[in-house]
Amino acid sequence: MKSLAQDMRIEIRDKWEHYATPLDTMLTPLFEEEIHGRDPVTTANIWERFGYDDRTCLYRGDIPSLAAEGGREFWRIYDEAIFQNSTWWMTTTNTLSGFISWPDPTYEVKPVYFTIDMVKPASYSRLRYWMRSRSPYYSAGTLASFELWGTNEPKALNTIGDGSQADNLKYWTAWPEVGGTDEWKKDWVKLADCVIRFPSGANPYIGNPVLTQEDLDFIAEGFEFDIDPVHTSESFRYLRFAIRSMNYNGTQIQITELKFWGAYAD
Repeated sequence: MKSLAQDMRIEIRDKWEHYATPLDTMLTPLFEEEIHGRDPVTTANIWERFGYDDRTCLYRGDIPSLAAEGGREFWRIYDEAIFQNSTWWMTTTNTLSGFISWPDPTYEVKPVYFTIDMVKPASYSRLRYWMRSRSPYYSAGTLASFELWGTNEPKALNTIGDGSQADNLKYWTAWPEVGGTDEWKKDWVKLADCVIRFPSGANPYIGNPVLTQEDLDFIAEGFEFDIDPVHTSESFRYLRFAIRSMNYNGTQIQITELKFWGAYAD
């Protein structure tokens, strides 16, 4: 629908066929379209992992490595292969030794961060992502609790402290091991605070909870979250995920598809 005020009638029905009293009101719909990671005509890839190719991710604390090539690359999250077990984006675990010299190479740190350069600025109304499909359900590494942030001008690395990796990690992370402050959040806009909540109330922070059929359907449809309506009219080029918790104790990401809806900037 176009973003023009119009009369609406809203009526709610539950699965037991109970109806709410209809509400007649005037609303202005929020226009949205899919924000594509791949050009629908040329099929050229659009989205990029910010700082991955030039390895500046090592300064920002963004997870630096794939777990494997050949079916696990980042562009798999926008290849339209949704909720399956053939191809997906998969990273290594987020070990502190991946960023700095640390005596324990298996020591994992949270939050886990990654940043997408959307290339084309857009406003956002919602997002949905699908985890890797395998048996048992909800056993692959997925994001159980995370924040989404946006900006158009990420702070240049050489302007943070003395420009060193140490000073940048303090700015870009919340890791106490490096003196992290998450100060970057003062310069970005928080777009969404996302937590998986199963219909049955099952625990989203364990990798193999007891799930109902309704839960299984919920997983297969993808986990959807709304953008804060205060910011749906603002456009952003860079989106950063700050993952607080996975569905298990580890820090490895496995996503088959990620989609955004909103409107491209003029």
